[in-house]
Amino acid sequence: MFTALTQNLAAAKSKIRLIYTGGVWLYGATGDNPADDSAAAGTPFHLIADFAWAVNNGKALLASAQFSTADIHPATVYYQTGAAFARYVARGQDYSRIEIWGSDATGWPLMHRDDLAVAYRLLLEQPTLTGHLNASAEIGVRAGVIAAAIAKKY
Repeated sequence: MFTALTQNLAAAKSKIRLIYTGGVWLYGATGDNPADDSAAAGTPFHLIADFAWAVNNGKALLASAQFSTADIHPATVYYQTGAAFARYVARGQDYSRIEIWGSDATGWPLMHRDDLAVAYRLLLEQPTLTGHLNASAEIGVRAGVIAAAIAKKY
């Protein structure tokens, strides 16, 4: 991906604004400590091998002289009846047991899709804001609490 982008934009006269999407899942489990995106004390990525490409692409884009890159790491994205909670909602709607992968005590960072859209817009409007940027509206919402709320609704 990176090679194709740089080859096609080699003649650009100024840096091209690029927003690359990683995700908070690249951090892996952080326990009760929210992932920190600051350069000095930033939380390192602890990803599974299948997602190494995302980190490698992000590094190349951030280092490129051709791009003004923001590498955004959205929290778990949701909306009223779907996205990250689609599986939970479907189980709640058919009165089935909601299966939680891992532990019901796992804390999920959350972000509504409308809030994420605002974050992308703000990044487009501020091309000098570059680097790794986490985007989250709520941190540490327990998977069991989310599942219980959905089950109660249905």
